Amino acid sequence: METRCDFPRVPAHEAGVSPRAVLAMLRGWAEKGIEVHSFMVLRGGKIAAEGYWHPYRPGEVHILNSVSKSFTATAILFAIQEGILSPDEPLVSFFPELSAKLNISEKMRRLQLRHLLAMCTGHEPSADFIFGKPDPVAAFLESEIAGEPGTKFAYNSGASFMLSAALQARTGQNLLEYLRPRLFEPLGMSEGISSDMTPDGICFGGFGMYANTLDLAKLGMLYLNRGELFGKRLLKPELIDEATRRHIPNGSSAKLPLDHPDLADDSVDSEPHDWGMGYAWQFWRCKHPGTYRADGMFGQEVFVMPKEDMVVAITAGTHNLAGLFDSVWYNLAPGVGDNTSPDGQEELDEYISKLSLPAAEGEKNAPAASVIDGATYKFDLNGTPFTAKFEFDGDILNITAAVSGKTYKVEAGYGRHIYNSLGFENTRRAYRPLFRLPIAPDFAASWAWNKDGALVVKCVLTKHAHTDLATVKLEGGKAVVSIATNLQPEPSLVLEGTRE
Repeated sequence: METRCDFPRVPAHEAGVSPRAVLAMLRGWAEKGIEVHSFMVLRGGKIAAEGYWHPYRPGEVHILNSVSKSFTATAILFAIQEGILSPDEPLVSFFPELSAKLNISEKMRRLQLRHLLAMCTGHEPSADFIFGKPDPVAAFLESEIAGEPGTKFAYNSGASFMLSAALQARTGQNLLEYLRPRLFEPLGMSEGISSDMTPDGICFGGFGMYANTLDLAKLGMLYLNRGELFGKRLLKPELIDEATRRHIPNGSSAKLPLDHPDLADDSVDSEPHDWGMGYAWQFWRCKHPGTYRADGMFGQEVFVMPKEDMVVAITAGTHNLAGLFDSVWYNLAPGVGDNTSPDGQEELDEYISKLSLPAAEGEKNAPAASVIDGATYKFDLNGTPFTAKFEFDGDILNITAAVSGKTYKVEAGYGRHIYNSLGFENTRRAYRPLFRLPIAPDFAASWAWNKDGALVVKCVLTKHAHTDLATVKLEGGKAVVSIATNLQPEPSLVLEGTRE
């Protein structure tokens, strides 16, 4: 008999969560101007509340950024449990042939997997420069280690990558291949889970994974239940405990080395903020008592809250992580208990039903509309020529782009988002900076004329944290396009086109 791999959805109070508390969390985010894309609150194994800000949708994968690290750590736990590797193993032992050819320091030879897991490799500040090298594994193994491994925390995506590389070197499977039968399939996670990887097929490990909100909730629930979910024991409780305890302090006053006995007391050598409470194995400890999290840039979060028997999964596109967290700690958590009232449930349901990111703001008509309607402009992007034709059809703007012999058609709505899927693959088999994305194949578009008479086209990249805002200013026979993102307000790309 197949075990059902989903959680029952119930009114918030039936899971012991106050609807008013969920509302307070959502309104807290709105008042702070925090852009959230999805959230899911689970208590007692039940989904008490969830929501998606249109055009983000249930079941759609979202970039995880550094939440990828926690999936990587989970893979390492499986490998430890199966006797495939040990946290005490030297990193170089996984790459004997390569190590024999390289100039490797004595500190590197002393570097163990547990140092990678706890982000205390001795690099200052990190080894992230390796991602720009032709062979990042070799670049890491030859990198300079300033401090002694195990003595000081320094956030290091290069360390996470090397965990992924070590696992693959030992098993012959990349991170996704290894996790699929052990984690994804047993928990019924989505088939769309994917990862960016190097040209030779190593998952980046520290970033680049995509999964949906329910997938994140399942990861959190597996940890909350100390390795068991849906009646299946996947990981030993002691491995979960080891992976989520404080291994090294990470505040500005941190002095204790890796696994010092005093670290068992959360009040010792920690600071009262969410980046100074200590680091576990690719998880962060939190200022909310007993809580830890998988944490990704721009607000990808999985909060595991054992004292509340609760998991909160979030995807977002914000720099204000402190504000995002505080609405969970101070608005949601106080409303958790076994005798909560149903008061506010209808109001919560209505609020959630209206969650949406705003479409492009401005007017439907402008004098420049007659100039651009039906016109085609020629552009050049880094030596690649392309054309773009603009046509209005009521409240729909059609943009037809032709590049390298291929034609792509984009529809944008006035006052509403229209989904587009251009069909090309945006693969990452060579490292590029991850957070400047002028376009992606899947997005929702809207348009309007701004107060300066320029055409604004807004593209919400529905599998990413970013929204692109293209402003088209007409100057005689030219069109000057400035593209900015919600996370980088300055124009990241400026193109000048001439009318054909």
